[in-house]
Formats: sequence, structure tokens, C-alpha cells
Amino acid sequence: MSPDVKQCVDARLNFFEQYYTVPEIVQGDVDAFRRDVLSLAENCADATAFETNFVSSGLNDRFTNLITRCTPKPYSMTAEEKTASEEVKKQMREENKGQLAKDIAGDVADSVLMEMDSDAHSMSRQMMIETGVYDEYTRATNAVEDIGWLAGSLGKLFRKKKDKN
Repeated sequence: MSPDVKQCVDARLNFFEQYYTVPEIVQGDVDAFRRDVLSLAENCADATAFETNFVSSGLNDRFTNLITRCTPKPYSMTAEEKTASEEVKKQMREENKGQLAKDIAGDVADSVLMEMDSDAHSMSRQMMIETGVYDEYTRATNAVEDIGWLAGSLGKLFRKKKDKN
């Protein structure tokens, strides 16, 4: 077995010992998987051929299935990993802080504009009521909407006849 193929095999097979506890009921399936992976590795010239055959032979699906049937081992992060994790969290917070402020400002601006629009509409309506033109405006608006609806309906009716011919 070539060194690059061995590296691929070890990554898969050592995964169980390093990160998972294999229940007794699953151990037989893991052993069969281990044998099949080693058999495949013996017939592959390089890592590319191994990886291609690993996927096409269904071993990748078996690997995934076996992992879901095993129990993850608890893992304690080293001091270096904790420090790196905290740095990543700080960086993400800083990057998102600016976007969050922009999103809040945009939401506030939208709310203010909607309220101003609503207030302007209410004031316009109130002025029309006070001057006595609101009833006339409502009738004219309704008539325009009715004509538009009627024209649309007639247009659909004539189009259907035209399409049938």
C-alpha cells in the first residue's frame, strides 16, 4: 500500500478510535467496514484512485451510516484551541456588529417612513372630510376602480373568444 493511500485509510479507520465509542452491537459492522477498506486500499495505486473507489463502491455511505450509530467521545479543547476559538468569536462579533447596526438603522428608517406616509394619508383624508370633498373623492375613486375591473373583465372575455377561433 502506498503512503498516500495509507494516509487516506488511516484517516477513516482511526476516526472511530479517536472520536467515537463503538457500541458492541455495531462493532461487527465496523470490523467488516475496516476489512473492506483495507481490501480496497490494497488494489489502489494512489490516493486519487482510492478516494474515487471509496465513494463509488458505497464505502463512504457505509462510513457515514456507521458514524451515526456510534457515540461521540467527549472532547476537551486545549488552551490553544480555546484561545483560537475566542479569537474567531471576537472577529465574528466585530464583523457582524457593523452589519447589525446597519440593519437596525434600515429598519428604523423604514418604520419612520411608513409612519410618515400613514400620517400624511390620514391628514389628507381628514382635510378632504373637513372640506366636504371626501364623499365625492370616494365615489370617483370607486367609479374608476369599477371601470378598470369591467374593462379587464371584458378584455378577458374577448380574448378567450379570440383564442378559440
